[in-house]
Amino acid sequence: MEAVTCKPEKENKNIDFKYEKILLSENINYLIKFGKLKDMEEELIIFVKEENIISSGYYQESFTLDNLQKLSKCFRMFDTIEETIDALKDVIEANKITIKKDLDILNFMVKFNKAGKGEEEVNLKLSKNSLSIGKIIEGLIDQINEMKKK
Repeated sequence: MEAVTCKPEKENKNIDFKYEKILLSENINYLIKFGKLKDMEEELIIFVKEENIISSGYYQESFTLDNLQKLSKCFRMFDTIEETIDALKDVIEANKITIKKDLDILNFMVKFNKAGKGEEEVNLKLSKNSLSIGKIIEGLIDQINEMKKK
């Protein structure tokens, strides 16, 4: 039987996702999306969903540019969220990212190379958004119906 994935309760329609990629880490596929709120350009949204398993939720966090710059001096190189998203894309494409789960928290360990001056590691924590049992069952039923159609 194929693996089943649960859909989040509602994906926010006000998020303009600029990048999407599936990464394999510790034998789990993660769908990663970077974006920003359509009305608030200064807020970065990171959305992560575990793929190929029955999941009890997904991870999402938002960061203002000020918060990112306080987390690490690496982010001080960027003047906008757009520039930050482009840098995060480059980090992922260069395979310089580590994903670790700690109970209900997902951690991104991002490594930035600052103009050839070595790498600095940045730890971004994302919170887990749980789905109710009813939503999990609803997601499973949707997936089974899709499989039957195929």
